Amino acid sequence: MNQTPPPPPPSGDPPLPGDGGEEFAPPLPPPGDEGEEEGGHRPSYAYATRKPVAYLPVVLRERHIGYLWAGVITDAAGFVRFPDAVDHALKAPETWSDRLADASGRGVPALQAIRSWIGAPEHPEGGAVPADAVERYASSTTELWESVDPSLVDPVLDAMLPLDGEFPDGTPVDRSHGWGPLEMRLPPGYPETTGDGPVRYLTAVQGDLHLGYVWASEDAASFVERADAALAGQVARGAWRLRLRELFEQGVPPAEVLERCAAMPDDPQAGTPLPDIEQAPSLRALADWAGRYQQSMPLARPPRPDDLEAWRRPGLPPEERDAVLRYLRGAPVVFDGGLAPDAFAPDRPERVPDVHRTDGVWIWSEAVAHHLQHHGITPEPGLLEHIRANGHRVPPTAAEAVPWALTTLTMHGVLRHPPV
Repeated sequence: MNQTPPPPPPSGDPPLPGDGGEEFAPPLPPPGDEGEEEGGHRPSYAYATRKPVAYLPVVLRERHIGYLWAGVITDAAGFVRFPDAVDHALKAPETWSDRLADASGRGVPALQAIRSWIGAPEHPEGGAVPADAVERYASSTTELWESVDPSLVDPVLDAMLPLDGEFPDGTPVDRSHGWGPLEMRLPPGYPETTGDGPVRYLTAVQGDLHLGYVWASEDAASFVERADAALAGQVARGAWRLRLRELFEQGVPPAEVLERCAAMPDDPQAGTPLPDIEQAPSLRALADWAGRYQQSMPLARPPRPDDLEAWRRPGLPPEERDAVLRYLRGAPVVFDGGLAPDAFAPDRPERVPDVHRTDGVWIWSEAVAHHLQHHGITPEPGLLEHIRANGHRVPPTAAEAVPWALTTLTMHGVLRHPPV
């Protein structure tokens, strides 16, 4: 019988187990042979979730038998066994069910519970999580189960049953929390992607600020905003897409779009199109140009609990993590907004510094440092690469950029001009 487990879903390296949340709940005692309470089934964590999950390998007598998993932002946890490990680990699901029920009964968060078993002694029937286990992530229990045993997934039930307090379409089970997500259907318009050939474009401006580019090819047309135009660029994107849909409804072919756009009047949201029609080698080249920062600084925001990409970022070794923390907390302060709640621990009092700092090139929320220290989530790749390029030392001229950083925060809506 093939004992090689199926490949796990795409994943990244883990947050450091020592920073995953130990200060948010008391640690578990050494795992033992927890059993079922007299009288039958005990309440435990939710059995599934549509939100991201972390999972750890479980080994029994030197054989990989399955995964112990927990919700990253939901109180769900469980064990999933490989189908070819049934004879080898017959009672493993029951063992882990009992252990998880015991942890849940003591109020231990699900993610902390599974981390507490890393390196613990092997249970004779449930197995063990190796001390060098790598914590990996999946977008949901469905993704994890499909990689282990597709027979565990029932598409019909998955499309019907509520999980995480919501139906599959996002409608809350408790209607006091709302009546479901808003749905917006855009009218038909030009295709917004094209091939690798050249595209023509117009530049839209708002005073001295370049908002982005209205572009067209022989078969498509759209708008790409400049990243350094911040909120104004995003607003302009919406305004230009509405204009382009109006041209589509009028039957204007894509090849004639730019001439019509060049004649459009100034608009407080769409801005003013410059008169010259230019050409880029490709849409990708135009998008790369739009992504460069010249009018403002890149702003690193704190990670969101439901951002699977953030959880999958490779962890940092302790020495570099400390150096990155010193960098993030040692740069000049641009704006201090006090304290804010921790989205990863919403039941805790406000504890995250609502402070923005700059090194003269990037701006970041100090929550980035908080989540690195307390949740093991590394900064976004661009910021981390920049810190490494600086040798983990804040440039001595960083303070000179504070006025520009304040302008950037205003452009992003973090700061607002006082009312007149």
